[in-house]
Amino acid sequence: MTVGLSRAARSVWAKSVDEGGGWLPLWQHMDDSADVAGALFDDWLAPSVVRLLAAEFGGEVDQARTAIMFLAGVHDLGKATPAFAVQDPVLAQRMRERQLYMSFPRFPGVRVICDRRAGRDGRRPRTRRVRGRRGGLGCGGGCTSR
Repeated sequence: MTVGLSRAARSVWAKSVDEGGGWLPLWQHMDDSADVAGALFDDWLAPSVVRLLAAEFGGEVDQARTAIMFLAGVHDLGKATPAFAVQDPVLAQRMRERQLYMSFPRFPGVRVICDRRAGRDGRRPRTRRVRGRRGGLGCGGGCTSR
C-alpha cells in the first residue's frame, strides 16, 4: 500500500534490478516481511512460544504479535541509507532524481573503499571502512556494480 508515501520514499529500493529490469521497493519489502511474520506467528509458532512472547506484554497475544510484525517490518530499515543505496548505481540515481541526497560525509582518518572480494556473487562491490587513510568515501575508480 503506497498511500501517504512520497515519490521519494517509494524510490528507496530493497532488492536490486533482476534480469527483467524489475526491482523491489523498500516499502514493499517491509510490508511483506511484516505480513510473513504475522502469518508465522499465527500458524507456525508453538502455543508455548506465543505464551512466552505474550508474557512480555502482560499476556496480551495481540500486542506480542504486533511487536513481532513491527520488528520484522523494520529489520531492513538500514537499506534506506546512502551506504546501501549506492550499491546499485541505477537505483541510486533514481533515488537522487527524487531529491534523496546521496553524498557521504567525510570522517577524519576513515575512508570507505570498494572491496569487490566481499561481494556475495564476486561481482557486486561492497564498501568497507579503512582506518588511517584520508580521502573521499565511495567506490572510487575501477568498481562496477555487476
